[in-house]
Amino acid sequence: MVDDEMSAAGRLEGHTLDDWESLDPQEGRRIELVDGRFVVHAAPAMRHQRVADRLQTLLDGAVAREGMEALTAIAVRLNRTLGYIPDVVVTSEFIDAGSVDVRDVTLVVEVVSPSTKKNDRLEKPVAFAAAGVERYDGAGRHLPSSFSHARKPPLTRSLR
Repeated sequence: MVDDEMSAAGRLEGHTLDDWESLDPQEGRRIELVDGRFVVHAAPAMRHQRVADRLQTLLDGAVAREGMEALTAIAVRLNRTLGYIPDVVVTSEFIDAGSVDVRDVTLVVEVVSPSTKKNDRLEKPVAFAAAGVERYDGAGRHLPSSFSHARKPPLTRSLR
């Protein structure tokens, strides 16, 4: 007999944001929700995280006066079956929660690594743009150049 109360971890697909947000943090891993499936990534290497932390510090200094905030590795809820953990996000206001709704995100920055290049350049920009994020930027030493996707003209606040 199949247990109708099967735990979220026992399913391969059909997960929701509630399932995702109820997961316990995993040391050394980032778990994203992509089309109802959990996708597990290794935690960023030290160099990668150092770049993200420095970007967050610079961005936070630039937007804090406007009541905005830059955060690293925060879960962003895009829709019922999609949640990403970008390297850096800028939110339209101070956030005091474990995750943020995409409607409160104005900028996403990914520090691109060889293992994340496809998702960071092709899939995530489309998903964030469809969800209404104003700007998505990516940079990394493994790219021929940085890239940017702007859904709207550049931010008019302090990021200019």
